[in-house]
Amino acid sequence: MKMEPAHWQEYREAMQAVARAFGTTVLCSQKYQYLRVQFDLSGLTGDQVRALGTLSHLVEIASEFPRGFLGGLELPNAALAYAMQVLGSEAAAREWMRAPST
Repeated sequence: MKMEPAHWQEYREAMQAVARAFGTTVLCSQKYQYLRVQFDLSGLTGDQVRALGTLSHLVEIASEFPRGFLGGLELPNAALAYAMQVLGSEAAAREWMRAPST
């Protein structure tokens, strides 16, 4: 199996912070040439499911490219900020403040 790119760990940690903020879990694994992201969606609201689906898709797309290829997008912080904005979650805001900067 091919070794994972280093920036995938940052994406994995960001998705874990989002999952914790919403009381769920996430599984991130290598699939072909990208990082597959699967949240446990049981017990979540429709808005939460849609937002986590969007984040999953964003991470999967971004992980196909080398670091820096997407014009300096800081994906972990962007993903956490998106979760806060879309879901209006104070728990996500607290997680984002604890997240390491990229």
